[in-house]
Amino acid sequence: MPMEEPVAEPRDEIVIKTLGGSEGFVATNDLQEAGKIVDTTDNRIMMAEGDTVFCEMENLAEVRPGDAFNLIEIGKEVRHPVTDQVLGRQFATLGSLIILSTDQHVATAKITSSFREIRRGTLLLPFEPPKMEVALKRSQTPLSGYVVAAKEGKIGLGQNDLIYIDLGEQDGLEPGNLLYLTRTRKPSELVVEKTDLKLPDVLLGSAVVLDTGQQTASALVIKTVGAIYLGDNVQTVIE
Repeated sequence: MPMEEPVAEPRDEIVIKTLGGSEGFVATNDLQEAGKIVDTTDNRIMMAEGDTVFCEMENLAEVRPGDAFNLIEIGKEVRHPVTDQVLGRQFATLGSLIILSTDQHVATAKITSSFREIRRGTLLLPFEPPKMEVALKRSQTPLSGYVVAAKEGKIGLGQNDLIYIDLGEQDGLEPGNLLYLTRTRKPSELVVEKTDLKLPDVLLGSAVVLDTGQQTASALVIKTVGAIYLGDNVQTVIE
C-alpha cells in the first residue's frame, strides 16, 4: 500500500490592525468621476445628518437607490517631492449619504452621517468602509519609490501615521505588502576626496500597504527608529 504524502500545515496569517482606514488623499483621475451636492429642500446654508439633498452625478444612469457615497472636501494639491508632478489632492471626509431615487437630471439622497458642516458643492465619492485590518502579503517584486504625502498634512511622521507613496497597482504593489522606509545617507564633510561615495541608506522604519490605486498607495507606519519626512524612500520587503 503506497504511503500517503504528508499534508502541509497552513501557515498562520499575520494581520495588522489599521486604526481605521486610509482617507486623506485622492488621485486626480478619481476626482473626475465624483458627483456633488447641488441643492437641498430649503434655503439653509449648512446641511447635516438627516437632511435631504439633490446631487448631480457624472454617471447618473448607473446610480441606483441604496448606493452610498462619502462626502468630501478637497484641499491642497499633492505634488511629488522629487519630480514636482501633481499626483492628486488632499481631502477631508465630511460625512456620508445614501441615494433615495433618481430622475433624468439629479439623484435625491439623504445624509446619513455628518462629522463637519456640509455645503452645496460638496463632492461625492463611492463609499468605502474603513479598513480595520490587513493581512501581510509578501511582495513578489522589488520596488522603490517615495513618501509623497501624509494624512492631515503632517510633516514629521512616526508610528501609526498614514502615508502615501508613488507606487501602485500598475507597479505590482498589493495591500498587505511590507515596506522599508529609508533615507539616502550623505557622506560627511570630512570624507577623503571621493566625491561619488555611496553610503548605506539610513533605515527609518517600516510600513504596511493598506490600499492601492493605479499609481499611488496608502500605507500605515508600523515601526520607526527616526522621524519620517516627505521625500524619504520606500522599498518593498521581498525576503
